[in-house]
Amino acid sequence: MAEGVLFEGPFFDRVLAQEPLLGATFFNYGTCTMLFEKAGRIYRLTREGCGHQFLVAASERRVPHVARVIYDYGAVAPSDEGAGEFYWLAEVERLVELDPADARVSRLQAALDSIADRAHWVLFSDLPALIQRCHLKGLSTPEFRGLLSAWGHAARFGVEFGADVDLSTRNVMLRPHTGEWVISAPLGGSFYPVGGQLDS
Repeated sequence: MAEGVLFEGPFFDRVLAQEPLLGATFFNYGTCTMLFEKAGRIYRLTREGCGHQFLVAASERRVPHVARVIYDYGAVAPSDEGAGEFYWLAEVERLVELDPADARVSRLQAALDSIADRAHWVLFSDLPALIQRCHLKGLSTPEFRGLLSAWGHAARFGVEFGADVDLSTRNVMLRPHTGEWVISAPLGGSFYPVGGQLDS
């Protein structure tokens, strides 16, 4: 399981040694996220608290074009890498990667490049402008209006909690049973306030 392992340390080992990840197998990974599979279910483990909580909030509100959280386990252990940070766990829907040969991928990236001047990471200080740009681009680009609206929701969440936005097609996945494109990890920024203290 060494391949794809992004985290290491005693707290990470403890998370893997208890339910629901006990006996799970590595499935895939992102920049700061590991996916595991067990009994046909997909589990998402991350240190990006803001991104985790955005997916939870968007799922509760049924925001279109955002990856669905099926069950939120919340902050399950302190992070091994930073004081005041945590490992966050959720069961999520199964998604598949986009076909890079699909011409729509290039068209979407071109639309995103025009919004952020080819900068994939949009910093917290620039998010109010990004919200407006996503809205305007969506009006002129009906093909991607739903996705751009979802990125706008993510940017609003980022404004509230001090995260940055990853505006890239690498964060777009396919919902196979509907054919819908969804954003899966649009926010960067590990910190998110946690009520109480986790046992160390």
